[in-house]
Amino acid sequence: MIDLIIQILLDIATFITKTFKLIIEKLSVAGFVAVVVLMIFFFWDFLKLQADHIAAYYLIEKGDNAYRNAQYIDAISNYQRALRLYPEHYIARYNLGNIYVAYEDYEQAAQCYEEALYYKDDFLKARIDFGIILADGLKRIDDAIEQYKIAVNSRPLDLSKGAKQDKAIAYYNMGLAYKDKSLLLGYDKEKSREALENAAESYRNSLRFRKENYDTFYNLALTYQLLGDFENSRKYYCKAINMQPFNYEAHYNFAILLSKKGHYFESVEELEKAGIILDSKGDSYHTMFVYSVLNDISQRAILKQGLKSFVEKSDKHLDYKPDEIQYVDGKVVISDKLDKRILENMKSCQICKDK
Repeated sequence: MIDLIIQILLDIATFITKTFKLIIEKLSVAGFVAVVVLMIFFFWDFLKLQADHIAAYYLIEKGDNAYRNAQYIDAISNYQRALRLYPEHYIARYNLGNIYVAYEDYEQAAQCYEEALYYKDDFLKARIDFGIILADGLKRIDDAIEQYKIAVNSRPLDLSKGAKQDKAIAYYNMGLAYKDKSLLLGYDKEKSREALENAAESYRNSLRFRKENYDTFYNLALTYQLLGDFENSRKYYCKAINMQPFNYEAHYNFAILLSKKGHYFESVEELEKAGIILDSKGDSYHTMFVYSVLNDISQRAILKQGLKSFVEKSDKHLDYKPDEIQYVDGKVVISDKLDKRILENMKSCQICKDK
């Protein structure tokens, strides 16, 4: 920013110096003064614009520093003053929008993002954030989807990692918006299903640009579950669990899917894992809920497979050896070996291995 201001000043100084040199060589003092006055008159708008830009860059630099230090009131003041002098500065408008998001003023944030896009139509990050605010903050789902469509259909000149990441994020958020739309259309089963299918397509497209992402795997699995596609749902739950085995949501929803397909023992395994994860986090409310579901599905497993078969399968759970757990200063400390085995156990699921 400072370098740009200096360059503008140098360009102006060079222009004036060259002009004055030519004038001095040709004219008298009176003529020189007259020419200077005429130049100021004719070039006043240009000179004022340059002065405004210099002042704006200074204010934007102050706004950026305040923004980085979370001094949002100062940042807003400096950005607004700068934009009065330099309305086309889309980065300042974008940062101002981000600050309004922090204050949960979604109307103002949306306006700032929209104005930034007016001055720079291919500003992908602003378009994605605009879509997020429209969907999550203002509940304008269809408008958000339109913004995501523009974002994913844009063709940036570079195919850098950052550009691909932005495309992946745009597709992912489009999937979330379509999922929300399906819920709003719950009264119309056909349209609700169509929105879910669009959500699944959006998540798959996101994975083209970002091949390994837990949230995308999980939401794609959940979408297929809602669509009644067991095989694809199973596939992506397995991928999500293998990637982040200590997120209880994937274990829990996978368990519900398995129970509906009659895979009761596998469902019990996933519910136990979900319960262990929640319990370790001290989330007693959700832990109790998961274990109540676990109790219900365990009873179904016993009715279907018999008590003996159920107990035999239950005996295969992870066990530990005495040397793998120690007490240090009154606290339980597990060995790296057991820690690794726990991790592998959380990742493992027989039904994932069988497919």
